[in-house]
Amino acid sequence: MSSTSENNKGIEQRDAIDLYLACITSCSLDDEGIECTTKCMEVHLIKDN
Repeated sequence: MSSTSENNKGIEQRDAIDLYLACITSCSLDDEGIECTTKCMEVHLIKDN
């Protein structure tokens, strides 16, 4: 059962990375893009405690 839990966690991490990459792809390359990239990181990669 531990293996299933680990597999699910791995899938969730890959999904978060895929969503982050899709998000930053939509960001522009100008100064506003930095804010957009930061927001993508906050939303998709940083876990709430």
